[in-house]
This record gives sequence, C-alpha cells and structure tokens, in this order.
Amino acid sequence: MGPVLARMELAAGRTAEDGPLLGDDGWVGGARVGLGADTPVGPVRFEYGYSTEERGAVYVRLGRWF
Repeated sequence: MGPVLARMELAAGRTAEDGPLLGDDGWVGGARVGLGADTPVGPVRFEYGYSTEERGAVYVRLGRWF
C-alpha cells in the first residue's frame, strides 16, 4: 500500500445566459477535502465538498480513470 495523501481542492465558476463575461451575478465557489491512497486494487479517494450555495457532496473514486 502506498502513501496516504491529504487533498484539498478549491474551485469557482459562473453561469450566465446573457451579459458580460465576468459580471457580478451567478458566481459559485466551493472546496473539497479528503484522503487518498494507492492500494492493490488501484488508487482510492474519499472526499467531501461544500459550496457557497450551501450544498455538500461526497466524492468516492475507486481505481483509475479510463
């Protein structure tokens, strides 16, 4: 089993239908933190994220992307 990794990811984005590209409305931010490790079945990650829209989500990845 490989090393255990602590991960943190920050993100921001905007959605809009009309108006300026970098306007003031529609912006959302978020963060995700968790742990990952290399295992005999491939890399695994367990993370939790939360956004400025007061929504949370659990992220689980087992194995590699194809």
